[in-house]
Amino acid sequence: MKGNYIIFVIIIGIMGFSIVLLGKNTIAVNPKPEIETLANLAESMNGTISSWSLHTREPIQSEKIGQTVRKLQAEFSHWAWSKNTNSNESSYSAVSTKGNIRQTIQIVSNENEQSYVLYTVEGSDLKKENLSFIHGGFEENYSKIFIHHPLVFSCIKGKFNGKLKEVLSNQVSSIMVALHAKEIEELKEDRLYSISAYSEQLSQSLSLKEKRMNLQIGLREDQLDANTTFVIGTPIITVEY
Repeated sequence: MKGNYIIFVIIIGIMGFSIVLLGKNTIAVNPKPEIETLANLAESMNGTISSWSLHTREPIQSEKIGQTVRKLQAEFSHWAWSKNTNSNESSYSAVSTKGNIRQTIQIVSNENEQSYVLYTVEGSDLKKENLSFIHGGFEENYSKIFIHHPLVFSCIKGKFNGKLKEVLSNQVSSIMVALHAKEIEELKEDRLYSISAYSEQLSQSLSLKEKRMNLQIGLREDQLDANTTFVIGTPIITVEY
């Protein structure tokens, strides 16, 4: 059952990325990145953040792969570049690690002639230095990498003190109220829970089954202690839990 639950989250993520490939979405002007909004909410409820991530993806024309690679290699010449080719896919990757922030750029072309650029940033905490990077370095790199303005998928992961039922009635309920979020769908298992919702306080959203959504909360009750692992994402969760 746990495997099915994680697969559901990944499928939703793939659907979300497919929507990005079809649209030209823009990022609303927001002085506070939405990952910071999510982190502030979790920490205000005594949540401990263990990791965070930003994912952005944009389609490119297959015939422009070489041009895109050359451009990005010139822009990010100080990053570590590599090429990987197999029977199904060819990709160029660049990695930069500084402190506890890891950045990755991928230019991918697969056998279905679907080509895209993917930019991922991952970190282990959201203290002042990392928030400064998100406000500055991330936005600067984003503008260099992408032609249009694809959605930014933001996720935080951590723990709340308390069992699943307690966290649902306290922290999750408070997050939904704080964001004025309306529930769209939920999934429940023995020690797992997921809710999808929409909040007008979050600037980006996806259209899914004739409804808009831009918030997902996933919970997994730890069996060895009285904690519950959480993942919160906008517009969707893009990591496993």
